[in-house]
Amino acid sequence: GPAPRMLELVLVRHGESDGNVAYRSSVLGDPSFYTGEFVNRHSSKWRLTDAGRDQAQIAGDWIKENFPGSFDRFYSSEYLRAMETAARMELSSSRWFVEILLRERDWGQMDLMPWQERHAKMGHELKRRNLDRFLYAPPGGESMADVSLRVDRILQQLHTETANKRAIIVSHGEVMWAFRFRIEHMSLTRYNDLVSSRRMTDHIHNGQILWYTRIHPETGEISPHFTHMRSVCPWDLSLSINKWQVIDRTPYTSEMLLATAEQVPRIIKTRHKPKAGTPSVTAPLYVGGTDSGSAGSPLRMEKVTVVEKKTRFELEKEHYNADGESLKRELTVRGVVYDRLRRSSEAHMLARDNIVQALESHGISTTVVKAYDLTAADVDKADAIFAAGGDGTFLRTASSVHSAVPLIGVNTDPSMSQGSLCCCGLDMTGGRHPEFDKIVVRLMRGQFNWFHHARLSVTMVNSSGVETLLPTPVLNEVLLSVVDPAKPSVLDVGVDDHPRSKVRCSGVIACTGTGSTAWYDSATKVHSETIEEVLEQAGMVVDEQMVAKIHESLEDGTHFSPHARELAFVLREPISNRAYGRVERRKGRAQRLSVRSLGWDGQISIDGVEQFPFNFGVQAVVECGGPDLDLRSVRFNSTAAQAEDDQGLFDFSPV
Repeated sequence: GPAPRMLELVLVRHGESDGNVAYRSSVLGDPSFYTGEFVNRHSSKWRLTDAGRDQAQIAGDWIKENFPGSFDRFYSSEYLRAMETAARMELSSSRWFVEILLRERDWGQMDLMPWQERHAKMGHELKRRNLDRFLYAPPGGESMADVSLRVDRILQQLHTETANKRAIIVSHGEVMWAFRFRIEHMSLTRYNDLVSSRRMTDHIHNGQILWYTRIHPETGEISPHFTHMRSVCPWDLSLSINKWQVIDRTPYTSEMLLATAEQVPRIIKTRHKPKAGTPSVTAPLYVGGTDSGSAGSPLRMEKVTVVEKKTRFELEKEHYNADGESLKRELTVRGVVYDRLRRSSEAHMLARDNIVQALESHGISTTVVKAYDLTAADVDKADAIFAAGGDGTFLRTASSVHSAVPLIGVNTDPSMSQGSLCCCGLDMTGGRHPEFDKIVVRLMRGQFNWFHHARLSVTMVNSSGVETLLPTPVLNEVLLSVVDPAKPSVLDVGVDDHPRSKVRCSGVIACTGTGSTAWYDSATKVHSETIEEVLEQAGMVVDEQMVAKIHESLEDGTHFSPHARELAFVLREPISNRAYGRVERRKGRAQRLSVRSLGWDGQISIDGVEQFPFNFGVQAVVECGGPDLDLRSVRFNSTAAQAEDDQGLFDFSPV
């Protein structure tokens, strides 16, 4: 018959302990706990703090309120903090078995070592750990692979002793990660992605509960193995996902295995001749205002339009007309991490819903449209527009905004997206519904500064002298080049009133101050190794601090204010030879840039959003727009108290 299996398993991490407080304090710069009795007591003897005792009681209350029936077997780690947690949960009819195999991961020489000492004495070991956190073992300690072997023995024991019954285990964070790894059949990639994630809902906190079940939460159908998991941090539900999640057990096909391996480049590439009659193996080919303005006037918002991105996950589902296991197979073959893509999409959708709910709770009429479906009517009828996504969504939305209606960017997945153009970030995986309401309230109270982005205009002049103003203003940059990136662009370039020059290059980029930190920054960057080579050629002693200072100075000279009425330009990879000579002005600042196409199959690309043909004889004139072309957005300035209150919500990084 089928192998015996537990019906349900509940894992609880112990409450906050002496060790948690001491190590957290050392990370914040205070190692004072690591003295006296603390360092002379084995870590297994750490007790719960007052907060840890409260967490244990809250965990017990949550289980008694939400778990059906009682448990058939109770297990605890033999470490005091776990035993104390188990006792303070006060579960009815509990008789606990104490199991040494459930002890916390052994950190060897790193145990009882504050953060500062770890980095001072074992910096090389911490670098080794970053190669792979699951496989790394500290000197004299255990790797997560070692802990997983212990967990396997416990699982085998429980499946036998509590077949079709329920068990509860109180243990430690690393042990619970090992349970997750084995029960959910995690890959190393997914494990390392989760443990290094910036999302608090991806972590296992003190007092957190993981509930595994073979019973379908909706239908009640019983499966032969665990199919669903629920992660709950009962003392702060914003730190956990709280919903039932399906455990995905998709097996790998041969193509998926090969594609996963191909994500890592080979080190040794010696050629080897196969024996006669041996079939060759070929990897598949995949194609795949003033600077701030004044505050105080409330923002009128009777009607708003929320423009949301179409996530990469949605695009992939449409492309393959697939979901679940079949979609995961297709993406894995292409080297795409399915779980990461899905979680990012879910985070965006939760954030979008929260934005809409916060607006509508204040009686604001809200329309939601996809960025690709945005029309002039959607813009014209709105008092404000919210771009829910990242910088790409903000740019695409901005291309349709030609009036003074403000555009407010919200980064809906800040852990996976930079969101430099957004005024705030919102990570909703923990269900932080009240958080975005603070943004709406501040806008309605006028607690913000206007932020004006100067934009560029592009006018096309044909061979007959007829001028046509392109309908899309430039917020970041405009690229003038041929379509094929492997072919050089032949252009006649004029900068302000300087003499024109004929150049052959990979195209011309013209940008605003907003765009000076984006593509233009990469195209003009002088890398540290280049600075080192120049210093060495000059016979100077290369000093890392000097290199860093020069690099920082050069980078600062590249960036300029988003409000500035000027543009920056760069000729990408200009060709210098007898036919074309030396390029006099490869990059610089200007008020006007005139570029005439001397080739065919040319194209003008504005902000990566809109493209226009740019063929032989046509001239493109790029100029700084006036205030009427500015894009209006907002920025928030918080007091120290507000900044603390809004931790994790506002993004104050400069554009």
